[in-house]
Amino acid sequence: MPDLPASHSSAQPPIRPRSDGTLTRFRRFIAAVGALVIALPLALATGSAPATAATGGGSILFVKNSNVWIADGDGRNARAVTTTGTSSNPWYSPTQSNAGIVVAGRGPLVYRMDQSGNVLNTLDLPALEDSAGNLLDGAPAKLAISHDGTLIAYTYHFYSCSWGCYVRAVTAFTSSTKVSPPGAYGVTHYDNPEWVSPSRVIVDGWLTQIIRFYDLARGDFFWFDEDSYTPDDKILNDPALSPDGKHAAAVRGEFDESSIIWYDVTGNPKAGARPPIPTPVCVTNTAQGFANPTFSADSKALAWEEPDGIWVVDQLNPGDCTTIKARLVISGGSQPSWSAATIKPYKPVKAGTGAKKITSKKAPKIKGTAKVGRKLTAGKGTWGVKPTSVTYRWYRGSKPIKGATKAAYRLTKKDRGKKIRVKVTAKRAGYASKSRFSKAVKVRK
Repeated sequence: MPDLPASHSSAQPPIRPRSDGTLTRFRRFIAAVGALVIALPLALATGSAPATAATGGGSILFVKNSNVWIADGDGRNARAVTTTGTSSNPWYSPTQSNAGIVVAGRGPLVYRMDQSGNVLNTLDLPALEDSAGNLLDGAPAKLAISHDGTLIAYTYHFYSCSWGCYVRAVTAFTSSTKVSPPGAYGVTHYDNPEWVSPSRVIVDGWLTQIIRFYDLARGDFFWFDEDSYTPDDKILNDPALSPDGKHAAAVRGEFDESSIIWYDVTGNPKAGARPPIPTPVCVTNTAQGFANPTFSADSKALAWEEPDGIWVVDQLNPGDCTTIKARLVISGGSQPSWSAATIKPYKPVKAGTGAKKITSKKAPKIKGTAKVGRKLTAGKGTWGVKPTSVTYRWYRGSKPIKGATKAAYRLTKKDRGKKIRVKVTAKRAGYASKSRFSKAVKVRK
């Protein structure tokens, strides 16, 4: 993405200090004139667990020290859900159903588990084609489980700096218990999906700077962008809608010009035609690191990520934005996701509930003559346990070949002089899937 010019003013009065030395303030967004009314200073408490009543109900999933954690809405009763994350292979994008089913990614796989980290199943999601025809695979950039726990939205990113840096996104949907074909629920080339109903997600478009809705298997449609209410328009991303449908939030701007903005919503954003343009309510100052706004289960509080942790406000309609008091509820936390699920008693991870791993004994081998027009065939490899199924993905260099997902692949002119290899993924119920690449073969010129 291109760097935006910095215009952060230090002359505005602070609300509270942040650990990175910047300041967070709240002010009314004046949509009619495209201006921000500066807030007066507020004296706010700091600390990771303020001595107040629980905020918002439900629980917050988040990432801390490379692992998935869970806590009450006020940051209390925090505990680790996973323990295997490392700085080189962290857990990411945790999300939770209203019944407490947790989904998170690690490496290229997606894990479905309970709040104690007992793995129920794993998913090796299929490659998707972005709007420019690039085939994207690997670790998803975003995951979101539906409120009822039956579906998972997932997004891949493609980064390019060929003509100014940008990100392309593609989002698809799958059953939470087994991989669905990408076409089962349709595909959208928008980003950061969040569920607003069983059949609708809210998404954003970085290149187009807009907020949209996507209805499963039906397509997406425009809701609003900043041109709808101010001449001082900025990029909007990471959208969220409150469970009652009466509030929305987003990250406004980018880099050190980012902020959190929230809105009042009218109409029905969960179903039917486009709802009215929402009304901006309050916005924070601009600073680096605002991300991942998420509403509480009772729709009365809003949490988001900052460099020092996860902050919460529970005054969404204050009348005067300068009276808002925010609290650091989870120090060092990131990627918050709030759901209606309450924290259940801890149950130790059990053997045989997904904790087992398939081990690779021998890499798959490619047979055949590496010449254009000839067919190559991949072996299954040798595994520590007999897999119930194996899948194949052929690669030209480091990129997956579109449509090449069978045991055999016929070489084309595009392969001439290139190195071809295959990734074989072994799957078995009760085990985490395991993938291994073959040695590459070079196609004759």
